[in-house]
Amino acid sequence: MKNQLSVMLCICLCIFTSILCAQQPDSLNSLPTKADILNLDLPKQPSAKWYKSTLFKTTVVPVALIGGGMALWNQRDEVKALRDQYFADFHTSIDDHMHYAPIAAVYGLNLFGVKGRNGVGKATLCLLASYAIASPIVAALKKNTNVTRPSGGENSFPSWHTTRAFVAASFLHKEYGKKSIWYSIGGYTVATATGVCRSLNNAHWVSDILVGAGIGILTTEASYLLMDWASGKLKKRKLGDALK
Repeated sequence: MKNQLSVMLCICLCIFTSILCAQQPDSLNSLPTKADILNLDLPKQPSAKWYKSTLFKTTVVPVALIGGGMALWNQRDEVKALRDQYFADFHTSIDDHMHYAPIAAVYGLNLFGVKGRNGVGKATLCLLASYAIASPIVAALKKNTNVTRPSGGENSFPSWHTTRAFVAASFLHKEYGKKSIWYSIGGYTVATATGVCRSLNNAHWVSDILVGAGIGILTTEASYLLMDWASGKLKKRKLGDALK
């Protein structure tokens, strides 16, 4: 019963996380207004609470995922035992391909004339930048931790499949999340399903999956912030001010 409860909580956390991720604010909401640019003498607004800042709102979910993954480190064997009990014969290769779906959705929507946050060129640069930031982080962690996979393979921690899946989901969220929350929910559901399949395939521990998901979201948020700064959208304010 204890093992079953642990896994049910993990599954519920994944589903709830996909919805929370879909509700992350866009960092551009904190860009200077027209009044800021014109230096109008407007009444000063009260300082925002730290928990209402864009920095907190965009990092709370991925940081919680990473923290949850580390907290479940010692319960990995319990989750695996339950997987072996109920899904010992489970195998699918869909997790090798499904994480591309949110990316395909972005380009498909552009192809059919549904405009996102950026044009195709800049969106592509943001996506590539996300992978460029995430890849060395994951590679370094895999090399330095050298965690054995549940199946006996090497370099389990963190899950690169899951990181890529959440980069793709965050990419869809950043481009079309303001159009409809269902784009975001759809993307994060696919990403969550990828992580679940990695666990059921006996390829990764639950801690690998949660940390991989957190890295994917964080690196995508970072790439969009840096791209906006590089393109001049943040030039009226310091980079750090955009996170307040």
